[in-house]
Amino acid sequence: MRATLVFLFAAALAFGQRTASGRLRVNAEIEGSISVVFTAPQAQTVQTNGTTSATFTVPTMGGSFSRNATPVMAGDGSFLISSPFEIQVVKANLPSASYTLRSWLNRPDPVHSWLIDSVEIGKGGMQVISMHEFYGSPNPHTLKVSGAATSLENLTNAITFQVVAN
Repeated sequence: MRATLVFLFAAALAFGQRTASGRLRVNAEIEGSISVVFTAPQAQTVQTNGTTSATFTVPTMGGSFSRNATPVMAGDGSFLISSPFEIQVVKANLPSASYTLRSWLNRPDPVHSWLIDSVEIGKGGMQVISMHEFYGSPNPHTLKVSGAATSLENLTNAITFQVVAN
């Protein structure tokens, strides 16, 4: 009877020492982001953020980003306003090396010409300003507004910019 008891006791110890096994799989997705800073001389700096794109609107006064009036002299037949500005985009966790810059005038203006780097944005619809701008440094651009000197009214508008990671 003793041998049987020892055998049962040893068998109980063997079953009590089970080991567990399994797999643990973790999937994580890091969300990318961009930060955009718009600066123009004598204008308010605009900063915005987004995931893979960001859109922001900048007001124009008198055809430029500045609140200063642009004088037109008596006898002038036309006017040209040139307003430089910069857009700097910083990225985080995005595989792209560059971004596309798009723009449009919020209220189409059939009377005046609104150019950003030679691209007409004033006639309506979104326009591509640049297909490949690089992150991390200020990218310079120029807004030029022109028209007949007799059509200086209604030059207050807003320009929307859209930055999209490539």
